[in-house]
Amino acid sequence: MEKGIGSLDLTSAGSGTASRPARTRLWHYATPLGILAACIGLLVHALVQLSEVTETMQTDAPGNMLWVLGQAEVEALRSQNALTTARLNGWEENSRKMAEQRYELLISRLVLLAEGPQQRNLEALGSAGPIAELTAHVRSLDPALQPFGEDIAIELTEMLSRLGRELNRAANRQMVANWESLSAQFARYRQTVSQVILSVAGVIFGTLLLGWQIIVGKRSQLQAQEARLRAIQLEQELKGMRATAKYHEDFAAIVSHQFRTPLAIIDSAAQRLVRGGKPLDGAALLERQALIRRTVGRLARLVDAALMAGQLDNGLVDIDLAEIDLAVFARDVSDNFMRGMPERKICVEVPDSPLMARCDPALLAHVIMNLLDNALKYSRPDAPVSLNLSVSNGRVGCTVADRGSGIAEADLPHIFDRFRRGQNREEAPGSGIGLWIARRLVELQGGTLTAGNRSGGGATFTIWLPQVPAAPRTGRPEGCAGAGT
Repeated sequence: MEKGIGSLDLTSAGSGTASRPARTRLWHYATPLGILAACIGLLVHALVQLSEVTETMQTDAPGNMLWVLGQAEVEALRSQNALTTARLNGWEENSRKMAEQRYELLISRLVLLAEGPQQRNLEALGSAGPIAELTAHVRSLDPALQPFGEDIAIELTEMLSRLGRELNRAANRQMVANWESLSAQFARYRQTVSQVILSVAGVIFGTLLLGWQIIVGKRSQLQAQEARLRAIQLEQELKGMRATAKYHEDFAAIVSHQFRTPLAIIDSAAQRLVRGGKPLDGAALLERQALIRRTVGRLARLVDAALMAGQLDNGLVDIDLAEIDLAVFARDVSDNFMRGMPERKICVEVPDSPLMARCDPALLAHVIMNLLDNALKYSRPDAPVSLNLSVSNGRVGCTVADRGSGIAEADLPHIFDRFRRGQNREEAPGSGIGLWIARRLVELQGGTLTAGNRSGGGATFTIWLPQVPAAPRTGRPEGCAGAGT
């Protein structure tokens, strides 16, 4: 298809009719080419004249000289003002620095004035000697040699005032010289510019005419190229749509599967509660209520994960970094988490001294609760989950470890992939996006999330965050939260 579009112009004409379009194109191009040739000749002649004018301007350089003189005079006045302000402020640090900065800018302007054509112009104006003498005096008062003080400021102010007057006289002389030069060259400028304008107009007209002929001749090729590019664009858009559709298909399949099981559990428990017959005793009633609450919590976490994934995909997650005591924060998060699962155990090991880290507390709490939920999910009901803190290379680590079957070696490189679930974890409920979300949230806070296996069995996940210095405090005791504490 693409080859057919690209070769349409080559194959559409036969050998018997090929010579006629060629002769027609040559006839159409002859007129604009003749106009272009004539106008280009006139333009070359005008450019030669402009070259002579440009050479004269480069030799005199009146505009540049006047600008340099004006800049030097302005910097001299600003330096005087800065010195006056510093004296009035009692040589306060900021005022002193401002005066020194203005002095450096003035010196740079004077150096520029003493180089190349500017120096030659000053000599022609008769101002080179006085300005050079005043410049040398000003440079002898450099604050790098001796800091600004009252005596130096008075002397420097006087020198700057004299230098400003001399620069003003030089600028006036330069303006007079500019006017005389402009008067002499104005007639020649007008004639040359008029010829350039006419020549350029002719070139533009000939170019437009030639361009129109080329556009007419290339219309079919351009249309074919546009069609080819459009086909490529459509193919790329189709690939993107397929990838998006595949993502939604995978996401919908996982979410629908994960919703089906919790809803079936809730429905079964609710039916048992309302079913006729012998009423349930208190223990059975509490058991079914707890089952419904846990299942609803699972559904809520699945919805939260889906919403968070959408926010991450669209860049809608706001980051509010703060410095927090991670030891106190981890204890509080585990306590809040265990209120919904009082029958389970979380062993928290935190140091007595503060362990400060820079993070977003809300996002970090989401990550820690996600890791705790996973750890309890993959551990036996009677096995505790551990949460401990550590420090390494200027980073604070928060490690959550379970007592489950661990992570298969083949799954470790892909454990944080989206919709990825380990070989040993298919029996437990989950959407396969929780760890992906956790890693993204930690990275947004400037940290990293790593995974591994415990030597005694089970998986470990460690959040590494930037550490900040902390003052000593009395820490909370270590221990296990939940049943048995």
